[in-house]
Amino acid sequence: MFWDVLGTEKQLAQLCNRAALEAGQPGLYQDLMAILNETQACHRELFHVMLQRGWYHLHPADLMQTQQVFHDFHSMAQSLNNQNQGNQGEPGQSTQSGGNGAASGGSASGGSGNTSGGSSSGGSGGN
Repeated sequence: MFWDVLGTEKQLAQLCNRAALEAGQPGLYQDLMAILNETQACHRELFHVMLQRGWYHLHPADLMQTQQVFHDFHSMAQSLNNQNQGNQGEPGQSTQSGGNGAASGGSASGGSGNTSGGSSSGGSGGN
């Protein structure tokens, strides 16, 4: 039961985050951010309860895996930075001329290596 609630809280947080990012009205954005913060607090509290009762187990991170994730993230951030600098180059030139990334209708996170079609949940123990 707690796994279902934890998973639901995570999904709610993801939906609230996406909705807040898409909100066009400042008042709506603020309301969604308040809901997001409350949802994250509930998720964190439930996580701690499960951890204290032994229903959720954390394992130390492998140093090599941690370094690889850091390297991958740094490379991706550098690549996005280079793309953004290239798109700002010449005034009057259309950025939707068939390039890659966000300029051609994709999202800035499109090259993240996440091919599942959903959001990445990291190594959070299967929830």
